[in-house]
Amino acid sequence: MKKNNDYDNCLCCNQTMAPEHGCIFTHIAMNGSEYRRIKAGTENDHIKEGDICRGCNVGYGQYHHCCCVLERCPICDGRLLSCDCPKRDMFLLRRLCDDCLQANK
Repeated sequence: MKKNNDYDNCLCCNQTMAPEHGCIFTHIAMNGSEYRRIKAGTENDHIKEGDICRGCNVGYGQYHHCCCVLERCPICDGRLLSCDCPKRDMFLLRRLCDDCLQANK
C-alpha cells in the first residue's frame, strides 16, 4: 500500500489509503440485493482497537477500501473477494449514515 512513505488512493472512493481515511462506500450490492459492509474491527474481523488493516491500511471502526483482501462478506462472513457467494453485478454504494441524514434535515 505504501509508496515512498506515501499512500495509494482507493480505486473506488479516491481517499488516501491511510489509517485515518476509511472508505466512504458503506454498502455493497450483490445479485440485486443491498448489504451494509462490515467495518474493520467488528465481530470476526482481524483488526483490534488501535490496529490498522494489513490489506488496506484503514483504522479500527472504518470501512475497508475496495478490493481489500481482508474485508469480510456481509452474507457469509468469509473473505469477500474469495468467498463462494455469487458476485454477479457486485458494486459498492455510498449511503449517508443516520447521523449525516439528521444533520442535513
